[in-house]
Amino acid sequence: MPRIAFRKATPDRLLIEVLDYDGQQLLVLASDSPASKARPVQVLGLVVREVNSPTYTWYYEYTPLPSTVSRSQLVDWLAHHGYAQGTFDQYGNFRAA
Repeated sequence: MPRIAFRKATPDRLLIEVLDYDGQQLLVLASDSPASKARPVQVLGLVVREVNSPTYTWYYEYTPLPSTVSRSQLVDWLAHHGYAQGTFDQYGNFRAA
């Protein structure tokens, strides 16, 4: 199962966040971009559980979005709540979907 550390910024200042979406916890990679009207996010999947490791680092285990989640409704929901959905490259550059 994929696992990602949270509350830690990447060198490109990307953050791991959880959004409540339709009764589920949506795991996203996010950036605070002052030049952008909408907050850039990349959807990683749905949170399965939080894991606290002995090194004081917290992790989220997650699964890809199931086929029961409507992609178009999710994009509309994100836009309505001030997010722009897309992907980040390895340098932290954002490309809107």
